[in-house]
Amino acid sequence: MAPHRPAALRYGGVRELYLAFRELFRFGAGAHSEVRSSCGHTLRVFDHNFFHMTKLDDPRKPKPLLMEVEEPIIMGIENGFGPYTYDEDRAVYLPSVAITMIEPDEVWLNPELKTADWAYLKEFDATPYSHTILYVARRRNPNHIVPVTSFKGTAGDARRKGRGVRIYP
Repeated sequence: MAPHRPAALRYGGVRELYLAFRELFRFGAGAHSEVRSSCGHTLRVFDHNFFHMTKLDDPRKPKPLLMEVEEPIIMGIENGFGPYTYDEDRAVYLPSVAITMIEPDEVWLNPELKTADWAYLKEFDATPYSHTILYVARRRNPNHIVPVTSFKGTAGDARRKGRGVRIYP
């Protein structure tokens, strides 16, 4: 039986959301954390993955946003999001993403993905979005496995993303 989906993340603004991201992925004082997955991968989650995992953007600035520039701005915003836009659906599901990263139900090596190598899938006892889908990539230089993006999905979405070669379990 699928576990219950964790409660949606609550936050009052970009600063609280960023601090919750750091706590969920166990950063401590560093700029990255290492998360061991039951599939055998060790993922390196960097502070700048926050931009991708929440789709945080400042539409006025050139891309990519750099955490060394943005972090002081983010930490200085007491309420709201200041100049930033983001995807609320991605943000509230970050607790589900953390669980999916650590204990995926399935991992697929999917050559159809453009920016990732693997699709991690996790089913939760929830409707209508019963799954969390996490894209993960191997960066060649330096050699790290990193999260790319994630989103909620239906069982049909999970079936469509679970293509290629199943490598776990």
